[in-house]
Amino acid sequence: MTRKSYRAIVESAVDYAIITLDLSGRVTGWNRGAQAVLGWDEAEVVGQQGDLIFTSEDRAANMPEVEMKKALSEGRAADERWHVRRDGTLFWASGQLTPLYDGSLHGFLKILRDHTEQRRAAERLRASEERFRTLAEGIPQLVWRSRSNGERTWGSPQWVAYSGLSEEDSLGLGWLDAVHSDDREGTLAAWAEAERSGSFSADYRVRRAKDGVYRWFQGRGVPVCDETGRIIEWLGTATDIDDQVRAREVLARGHEELERLVAARTSDLAQALEALRAEAAERGQAEEALRQSQKMEAVGRVLALAKPFLRAFRLSPDAQTLYGRRDEVGVTAQKVGVVFCELPRLSAVHLQDAIGPFFIRPDNDHVDQSLHTRGFDKVRIPKAGFGVDVCGNSWCPVCKA
Repeated sequence: MTRKSYRAIVESAVDYAIITLDLSGRVTGWNRGAQAVLGWDEAEVVGQQGDLIFTSEDRAANMPEVEMKKALSEGRAADERWHVRRDGTLFWASGQLTPLYDGSLHGFLKILRDHTEQRRAAERLRASEERFRTLAEGIPQLVWRSRSNGERTWGSPQWVAYSGLSEEDSLGLGWLDAVHSDDREGTLAAWAEAERSGSFSADYRVRRAKDGVYRWFQGRGVPVCDETGRIIEWLGTATDIDDQVRAREVLARGHEELERLVAARTSDLAQALEALRAEAAERGQAEEALRQSQKMEAVGRVLALAKPFLRAFRLSPDAQTLYGRRDEVGVTAQKVGVVFCELPRLSAVHLQDAIGPFFIRPDNDHVDQSLHTRGFDKVRIPKAGFGVDVCGNSWCPVCKA
């Protein structure tokens, strides 16, 4: 390659500052890229010391000389530092200094590029990373960073302290060594769905290093994407929810116990109700037997009262008038009232005595019952008396009188 061709190539690299120096560090060459990056024209700087692009702090520290010595001893010296433009502004230069040989050493070649924006972006990233680490290390949750398949790239100090696994041992899928063996498959299945669903969610048990106890944790993670939407990594936390899980289990057991108690009480109440029903039925039967007994007792009383009377009198065919001899009337009108009041209430009653069968039929519509004795007018049966006290029914002819 001719010197002219080389010069053309150097001049066309306008994004790069290409500078040549002699062994004393004076500028011998300055391309158009150097003019664009640094601001000086070639005529202004050729013959001057090349340290004019260094900051005052670097010149005071003899960094230009240190850089040339390193280039001579190692074959190159990296140039990653702040430099000064003609207008005094700073920019971050990324380049290197190498010895320049033309048969023999006769100088140095410096190539650098303005990486100010990259530097500032890197600084912002480092600051953000520092803020993130400060936040991540200051919360009680176990914080982690991961790839889309669940492989860890970083674990917070809380994770290391809790699980007992070092950060190195936790990388990749090593963190699963602290997860309960019964929960690993489900956790990996959640990671398999994470990229599709856009979030990671799984509950799993993690072994606590200090006592070997497994406690429940709630794992949650979200993707971190670049400007194109491509997932760069996943950021997430694991939160201790063991107390909540135990509380839910206690509540579930309490609910089951409550249902058991309710079922037992329901069964007891059903048995008690059935016993009450049986007792009520038995009592009803007893009351009915008592009523029947009382009826029979009443019939007995009526028959005892009526028997002397019935022997002395006869009943008319319409069952409304009694006939008898005056001197044979051995009962009082009150006793006649008992006959006419009690027997209808007890319905039809057959009496058997010396004069043969005798039948009294109740007639609820007849009120003016009368007693005829031979030679006398009809005698009204009195309302007051023993018979009324025994009966007292609204349908009774005597009670209605």
